[in-house]
Amino acid sequence: GSAEEDLDPYGFPPDLDPAALAAFNSGVNPDIYRLLGAHVLEIDGVRGTRFAVWAPNAERVSLVGDHNRWNGLRHPLQNLGSSGVWSLFVPGVEPGTRYKYQIRSRRDG
Repeated sequence: GSAEEDLDPYGFPPDLDPAALAAFNSGVNPDIYRLLGAHVLEIDGVRGTRFAVWAPNAERVSLVGDHNRWNGLRHPLQNLGSSGVWSLFVPGVEPGTRYKYQIRSRRDG
């Protein structure tokens, strides 16, 4: 893999604005599309994709796709607390990469 693919995704702190998440929780963030989903960006000079999804009843959310051979154990997202949002920046993931979220519910597993 490339040097970016070898970087640890968990070495990058969540970069979602706490004020924007609070506005989302209050139902007054009309720009939530700028936070949720997949967004290619650069953090600390490293290009990759930030993934974020709202899954308030999840026990675990993982990113699966071509980049990790569809293995749900490789990239669990980070829970951003009471917002219900889960997020992870994955270095080296470029536009066009196929992916899904694997969600494990608290209720039924």
